[in-house]
Amino acid sequence: MSETVDLAAALVRCATAYPPGDELCAAEVVARFLDVPGVEVELQPLDERRANLVARLRGSGQRPSLVFCGHLDTVPVGPGAWSSDALGGEVRDGRLWGRGSADMKGAIAAMAVALRELVASGQVPQGDVVLALTAGEETDSCGARLMAESGIVDDAGMMVVGEMTGLDVGCAHKGLLWVQVETTGQRGHGSVVGREGNAIAALMAWLHPLESLDALVSGEHLLLGRGSVSVNQIDGGDAPNVVPGAARAVLDVRTLPVHDHAGILRALGERGDAATLSVLREGAPVATDPGHPLVRACADAVREELGRPAVVKGLPYLTDASVFVEALDIPVVILGPGQEAQAHGVDESVAVAALEQATRIYRAIAQRLLEPV
Repeated sequence: MSETVDLAAALVRCATAYPPGDELCAAEVVARFLDVPGVEVELQPLDERRANLVARLRGSGQRPSLVFCGHLDTVPVGPGAWSSDALGGEVRDGRLWGRGSADMKGAIAAMAVALRELVASGQVPQGDVVLALTAGEETDSCGARLMAESGIVDDAGMMVVGEMTGLDVGCAHKGLLWVQVETTGQRGHGSVVGREGNAIAALMAWLHPLESLDALVSGEHLLLGRGSVSVNQIDGGDAPNVVPGAARAVLDVRTLPVHDHAGILRALGERGDAATLSVLREGAPVATDPGHPLVRACADAVREELGRPAVVKGLPYLTDASVFVEALDIPVVILGPGQEAQAHGVDESVAVAALEQATRIYRAIAQRLLEPV
């Protein structure tokens, strides 16, 4: 097997799901792999078992740094029967299997190998090449926020995030706003208390009509399409014969660059004072001009490796790019091996060929953007 596949398999064998969170295990695997002359490696702890990693190949300083970014955490293995050990990192049928293989330990391995190959070439890039690996992306982007706030990547001029795109070039992704809606009522016996004291009835009235929520995210983006509002959680009540005294729903709002999250929250508040609103998670949409040199360099590297024109597109899901774009105001491309359909499910896997292609693509991107002197 190649270095990329070996490293990716080793990362899959690190259990980094949250809860409980143990990204330090995977960070240390990458740190050992990059423990070579010419690479500066720093672990950035979040707590005893959670950490970010920043690895840096120093350039001549003529250009800002190019950052390759990935997240070390995964979702839990979850229910369902796997065809092999979910944390075994098995390679068979031309694929690497296991939780995190596609999302996104395979991309991390490809980035780390590409960085070590750049070091081995002996050439000095015009800007630093940085590998920035984060904890907690699947839950709250806590690692990316710590990394951005610490200033450790403040010199970044461009970023490539290795989320799954099937090696297409993602130059935009939607934003995210999770809003919890809570109502209260008068808890009592189901046979004697009227509907006016029913918290679930109050919640249903606040949500009605559901179609009116779509107006919060009107408009359309060339690459991202339309925004959306979905009621993805709802609960309340204790028993069939007890009028509920509390109920809650969670709205999953996906936004476009034209949308203002504060304005969306104001509009939700104007639906009535029967509900209390709170934000559970928020991430801004990301959009880089398709004509930007970063996008062109990524597209050229993909075309050269795959022998076909690159697909430039928008993505529906949130990434850590949201944090870094807000903090650093830099262009970002999302580009990685693996398919979105493989994420979070049973028998997650990624093609070995795609991992090796990604390694060459990442190396070519750095070489195109930071021509050695």
